[in-house]
Amino acid sequence: MEFARRAALVLAVVALGCAPPSPSEPPNVLLIVVDTLRADRLGAYGSVRRLTPFLDGLASRGIVFQRAYASSCWTNPSLFTSRSAWQHGVTLLTPVSSDEVTLAEALAERGYDTAGYSANFLVSEALGYAQGFRVYATPQSRKVAGVERPVPLRAEALNQMVVDWWHDRRSRDARGPAFVYLQYMEPHWPYAPPAEILERRFGGKGRPDVDAANGAYFLANGLPVDDPRVQDLKPLYDAEVLALDTGLARLFQALEREKFLDNAVVVVTADHGEAFWDHGRVGHGGTLFDELIHVPLLVLVPGNQTRVDVGEVVSLVDVAPTVLDLAELARPTSFEGHSLRALMAAPSWRNLFGLVRGVRARSWPGAAYSDMALNEQTARRLAASASGPHHLRSVVVGPAKMITTLNGGVEYYDLARDPHERGSAPLAAAERQALERAMASARVPTGVVATGAVESLDDEQKQRLRALGYVH
Repeated sequence: MEFARRAALVLAVVALGCAPPSPSEPPNVLLIVVDTLRADRLGAYGSVRRLTPFLDGLASRGIVFQRAYASSCWTNPSLFTSRSAWQHGVTLLTPVSSDEVTLAEALAERGYDTAGYSANFLVSEALGYAQGFRVYATPQSRKVAGVERPVPLRAEALNQMVVDWWHDRRSRDARGPAFVYLQYMEPHWPYAPPAEILERRFGGKGRPDVDAANGAYFLANGLPVDDPRVQDLKPLYDAEVLALDTGLARLFQALEREKFLDNAVVVVTADHGEAFWDHGRVGHGGTLFDELIHVPLLVLVPGNQTRVDVGEVVSLVDVAPTVLDLAELARPTSFEGHSLRALMAAPSWRNLFGLVRGVRARSWPGAAYSDMALNEQTARRLAASASGPHHLRSVVVGPAKMITTLNGGVEYYDLARDPHERGSAPLAAAERQALERAMASARVPTGVVATGAVESLDDEQKQRLRALGYVH
């Protein structure tokens, strides 16, 4: 008994050093969400496409969560709260309830100056996403040289808005830490990669027709993958990922000059991915396969210069409590996610070369839930449709994944042996039971509970939605 007590004491003392070091002053926080960015496009996640040299450089001195999952397969349900879609009830064009506590609110209440800029106008003040922000903006789409249709604000302009805000803050001699939220739209349709990116990616050969590809986007689900009208979609998506990476490199250069990053927690992630015929479809919002819900998640903390790869299954609902933990702030009681801090330590003498981290990792919940976030109207329409898989919710535990469907069906996948979810590697009974227990322990409902009705739209809103492909 005495030996066990002393061993526990030693582990507790050593554990104090197992997480990233605490800053002497509250850190600035930079949260970057890249709309529609697939994890498999980053070199840090195994891609050989050479699209993300800057992000890969960040990963070399940050924590790389290899198995992070979005809360949904489209934007709005995945953002801001540490709760799942069946808990916060956000569906298409239904606002975030004022009763929900957002990360921005939690930080603002603790003295942070808060600013948010989203190139995706769906993440708007009108829909409740400005809660907790002192400054918040969702700029209009605009024309870009060489592209016929209006496109969301490009990275260069979004970067400048942040730098201007920081200059204004300094001119007012504002004190205390800052929280900045940025949502970039480069990989989201419509595509408009700059000329310099097209030159870098394609040179003078095989350059895609941007306007023709943008016009073919909505034809893609009715055409074979080798149809000439849609062959340029995937190369243009890749070009936009490269454009985004280039834009982020310039943002960080500017923020380093401004000293914002001298003491900062940085999080880079995506709200969801994008399908390119992985399961017979193009786009997002239609299934819960990994091409849509497996997302990149990179975290940089003050004092860490070593890449740490984390293999445990984590969720975007864990981001908000992690940020608060790294800032040494208490989490709101409404948050359902868990701080990732215990998983973030590189093996060293401070944690017995990984022993303490391993002990803590064994107690990690290790389940990630995703939801289609359907309202009743959409659910009824999909259930009556003959096409599509009609997914409802999913859970991932270790290498095992389960997806429930609107008609009460269940799909199982072994992601270790069947990473592309072809259904070729059936799960063992024990793995199925672990997934079912995870669903039961999280009190995941079996039916549609996100019941918000679609709001009426004015002409301007319809035009902006049409520009992003949400209204035809």
